[in-house]
Parts: sequence; C-alpha cells; structure tokens
Amino acid sequence: MGSVFGAARLKVWSSRSDHRVVSRKPADVEPQDAHLARHAWWGAFALTLLLILGLGFVRSAQAASSPLPPLAVPGIVEIDDEEAEDEEESEDEEVEAEECEAIEEEGEEEECEGAKGDLTPPPACFLSSVDAAVSADLVHNKLHLALRYTAVKPAAVGVDYWLRGSKGPLNLEGDQKHFGRSGVFRLTQSLTDAQVKKVAAAKSFNISVAPVNAPRSCSSYLDQQLEVKRAAPGGAMWIDDDSTFRHARHSRHQRHG
Repeated sequence: MGSVFGAARLKVWSSRSDHRVVSRKPADVEPQDAHLARHAWWGAFALTLLLILGLGFVRSAQAASSPLPPLAVPGIVEIDDEEAEDEEESEDEEVEAEECEAIEEEGEEEECEGAKGDLTPPPACFLSSVDAAVSADLVHNKLHLALRYTAVKPAAVGVDYWLRGSKGPLNLEGDQKHFGRSGVFRLTQSLTDAQVKKVAAAKSFNISVAPVNAPRSCSSYLDQQLEVKRAAPGGAMWIDDDSTFRHARHSRHQRHG
C-alpha cells in the first residue's frame, strides 16, 4: 500500500516537473526572439536612413551642377515691356480725358493736354474750328498770317504768333479782333532785314488763338503749330499736315492751268 502511494506521489511530482519544464520553454525562447526582432528593426532603420542621406546627397549634387529655373510666385504675372507701356499709356490717356472733362464742366482756367485726342472744341471755347497758314514775301519784306475759322457764336479773339528757326526765335505782331460765325482773319507785317533772315530760316510758326473769357484749356484745341514748309512765289509758306490752305492753293493752280 505504501509503495503504491509512493509511486503515485512520484508520478504526480514527475508530471508537475514536466509541466514546469514545458511552461518554461516559451519563457526561455521569447527573449531570444525579441532580441532578434530588435536587431532586425535597427538594421532596417539604419538602411532607410542611409537611403535618405544618399538621395539628399544626389539632389544636392544636381542642384550645384544645374541652376534651378526661377519659381513663379502665385498672384504675379509677368508682362512684356511693350504691353506694360501700352497699358500705362492707355491708363494715362483715360486719366487725362477724365481731368479734361472735369475742367470743362467746372470752367476752370487750366491747360488740358488730354483734349488733343478730341479735335472738336467745347462750346465754352466759342470757336469750333481753326486753320492757320503763314506766307512770307521775302522780295517785299512782308509776312502774312491767315486764320480760317468757324464759331459757335461771335466773340472777341486775341491772336499772337512767333517763329523758331536756325537764326533764332522771333515774336511777331499779334492783334485782337471780333470774330463772326465764320471767316478768315488776316494779319500783315513789314519785316526788317534782320527779321527777313530769321523768317527765311524759320522751321516752324506757333499761333496762339485765345477767345476772350474762354478757359485756358481751349488752347489745346485752338492753338496752331505750323511745321510744314512749302515753296511759294517770292518766298515760302508754312502750314500743318491737315491745312485747308494747301488744298485751296492746289485748286488755284489747277484753275490757272
């Protein structure tokens, strides 16, 4: 009986020992697997880091060898110089036109250069059209000014003129007359010998047409600049490109022919 009980105890103790041995096996193997996994992770991390550093070195070398194109900044558009100048000029013309309209409405006596784009003077200028011509009779030492005009209503108008040329400038005799609805205003001046030389060398004539009580801005519409010089009997004639006197002169030649 005792031997049977002892054998049973021995069997139980043996099974418990086997169970402890079996239960210790995972504990003994697990630290080794974790150690291997940790080494594998560090190896992968080191390899990734080396790849990143290698790519960075390659990109740096490429950037040093070939310059990158300039980056486009959002919201900024490059415009050609000619297009920019055209836009600036159109903006300036619009601003000048608006200022001219304001001057005409208020009747202020200020010069308005923007009015040159519109060839029709406003009613405040009294005159609606002006065309001038200067002719020199160098044989008889005479200078003639002719001013063809139309008017919105009759008005007193002051006319002054001067020349510029290689012999120097020369102020000439002006006058103030009453202008009707239309007509031709004429001035004739006798010249000295010194004045004849300046007239013969004249390159241009400037005519100032100033209706009394008209805004100064009217000068942009009415003043004349004669820069076209033509040969004429006994001397020369100065007109502008759109002169009606040139057409009348041609008509006279045709009639005489």
